[in-house]
Amino acid sequence: QAVERLPHQRRTIYVLSREEGLSPHEIAVKMNISINTVYNTLTVALKAIREDLSKSGYGIHLGVIIILEII
Repeated sequence: QAVERLPHQRRTIYVLSREEGLSPHEIAVKMNISINTVYNTLTVALKAIREDLSKSGYGIHLGVIIILEII
């Protein structure tokens, strides 16, 4: 639900990166935008998702998820 609430371009870049596994360069080429736009948009999208999850009561679980993804 947090991803669905993102504005269109942010959601698209997030999905291409995290769900389809495209690199920032591949996303930039595919969407005809600069790679800096991809990086900046991903940063803003991830922050918005974290905030949304935290407000929904998932804050403590978010730390565990991040640690598990690193491992």
